[in-house]
Amino acid sequence: MNVRELDINKIKLEKLDIPDDVDLAGDLLSREHYLGNCKLQGEQMRYVATYRGKWVAILYFHHATRHSADRDKLIGWDLGLRVKRRKYISGNARYLVLKEFTGIRNLGSKILSLVAERISNDWEKKYGHPIL
Repeated sequence: MNVRELDINKIKLEKLDIPDDVDLAGDLLSREHYLGNCKLQGEQMRYVATYRGKWVAILYFHHATRHSADRDKLIGWDLGLRVKRRKYISGNARYLVLKEFTGIRNLGSKILSLVAERISNDWEKKYGHPIL
C-alpha cells in the first residue's frame, strides 16, 4: 500500500479493548511515542484508527486531572463545581500516528474529528455519563 495515496475519508475508528490489542498498542507506544506507554487509571477510553484493517494511530483518553488551575480558572470552577463536574471532561493521555503514516496531509485532524464524533457516546455507554 502506498500510504501517500491513503484516502483519509476511509479511516475508521475502533474501540481498543481486546487485551492482546491493548498489549500491542502499549508496545507501540513504548517504542514510538516520545513519552512512551502510560498506565491509565480511572475512567478511560482507548481507540485505534485503521485504514483497510491496518493500524494508523493509537489514542488514549482518561478522566480529567484532579487539579488544573488554568483549566478551572478558564471554566470558572471553584472547588465545589470541580468536584461535581470533573467527570464530564476527559484528557488525552496519548496520541500516536504510527511512523508509516506520518506526514499525510489532514490525517491527524481527521482522526481527531472521528474521536470527537463518538467519544461522548462511548463514554456514556461505559460509565453512565457523557463527556461534554
